[in-house]
Amino acid sequence: MKFFTAILLLLLCTACKSLYFDSFINMYCNNSQAKLIHDADSVQCRSLFDNSLFFILVSSYTCGYCLASFDIFNNIKDQVEILDLKVPVYFVCLSENNASEVFANFPNYKRLMKNDISWDKIEGNQPLIETIWRESVYPELVVLDSGKLYKSIVGVPVEEDINKLIFDINKSFGMPQN
Repeated sequence: MKFFTAILLLLLCTACKSLYFDSFINMYCNNSQAKLIHDADSVQCRSLFDNSLFFILVSSYTCGYCLASFDIFNNIKDQVEILDLKVPVYFVCLSENNASEVFANFPNYKRLMKNDISWDKIEGNQPLIETIWRESVYPELVVLDSGKLYKSIVGVPVEEDINKLIFDINKSFGMPQN
């Protein structure tokens, strides 16, 4: 009996995760900033999540760790973009606030940031963030494969995390070598 209860709970958790990201995808595709990024209406936008990898960085311009680590996340993007992958890859940074407003009010924050994030950005949309944010810690990198959770890194990734992520992506989605 315990075995069947465990299987039922596992199935329910899997269904919850799927619904969890469906909610994110629906809200994302109805976001006006996302429509500009992808030049698509919500129906076309939803199809972007089919057979693709979405790297979503949950961040804040008032978080010193985020500002200081944008170069690390830009490096992840650069490493993934040079891989020969079978699927399209998208990089989107969701920030709880708008960079220009934060830096106008707190000019000292800008000195923490060497370079801004080079990903597509959607700023100032907390409800959208709440649909994807898993650990309530900035920064958080969530990678979706066809709209389902593939990997998640909470906090500033260290070199070992980055190398494993790049290796796993290349292994799972890389073109076969002759």
